Amino acid sequence: MASKPVPGIQKHGTWAGNPREVSSASPETSLTWCLSQLSKPERAAAEDHKPGTAGPDTSGHRQLAKRVKAGQWRALVAIRTQHIKGGSSGIARFRGQGGLRTLLDLLKHPECSRKTLDLALSILANCCTERQTRVEVRRLDGISIVVCILKKNVAMETIQNRAARALGNLAMDPESSTLIHSAGGVPLLLLCVSLASVPIPSL
Repeated sequence: MASKPVPGIQKHGTWAGNPREVSSASPETSLTWCLSQLSKPERAAAEDHKPGTAGPDTSGHRQLAKRVKAGQWRALVAIRTQHIKGGSSGIARFRGQGGLRTLLDLLKHPECSRKTLDLALSILANCCTERQTRVEVRRLDGISIVVCILKKNVAMETIQNRAARALGNLAMDPESSTLIHSAGGVPLLLLCVSLASVPIPSL
């Protein structure tokens, strides 16, 4: 008697299961996968500078950097559109799995691109609508990180807007407001306001 095919098992190179099951297996649906992608720049840098090695060849390094950035971008988009969209419960889960530390480490990475900074700051600002997140960001010295980004990118409007929004959400707590003042964030925020109010000359 011929055995019946088991649902979901490949047969002759085809998938016998429900197509929806295939799409749900996308790695972006896993928060663990997303966070592992965000921590890759640090691991890649550690490999480059491993004692006793000459480091990767230039072309190999470029390919690795490309793959890391592509995975990083996919992970950030998934975090914003899937993992923190459920309000406080999604944000709490992100925080509980160490997402805030990973996100802040990414934000202070020296090779973080403008595009990545934009999206990562947007995620941070959304997360900071939740009180426990604001407490955790303070504990991880996140306010200094955001102020430093604002200082370095004050002329870039998108980064300026997202960093200001993150600081504005953090400032809902008096403790955070004090830290923003002491980190020098207030003059930078005032500068952002003045730059935004300058009329753009017509061409």
